[in-house]
Amino acid sequence: MTEITDSDIKKYYSAKISLTATYNICVYATKDGYENSDTIQATLCWIDVEPQTDGIVNEDAMTELKAMPVLIQSHDDTICVSGAPECTPINVYDMSGRQIGSSTSINGSAIIKITPKEKIIIVKIGDKAVTVKRV
Repeated sequence: MTEITDSDIKKYYSAKISLTATYNICVYATKDGYENSDTIQATLCWIDVEPQTDGIVNEDAMTELKAMPVLIQSHDDTICVSGAPECTPINVYDMSGRQIGSSTSINGSAIIKITPKEKIIIVKIGDKAVTVKRV
């Protein structure tokens, strides 16, 4: 079974609107006569690379966004972040703002061990933050 949720649309009360593209993915294997496998959870998001270059392209009136895909995987006490730029600091926080793990990306990836089994965490990649729901 696979479940993907999309939270791109949000409610805003100002002239500045910020859309995000974050997909929460939960996957497990199933087969008749066997127990289901463990559920694996991942969050796929796009992080602005050069926000100052966002704008309307005149030729086709489309919005141009320079962003990089980042995959955040969660299983038990391990968080794996793939796609972050080299040497980017990556910090994990609980919902109260307490830091519960940290690392730096090497070859585009970072593995972070966290002690508490928090249901919702905040993963800060450089100066961008993503909220992750864990299974």
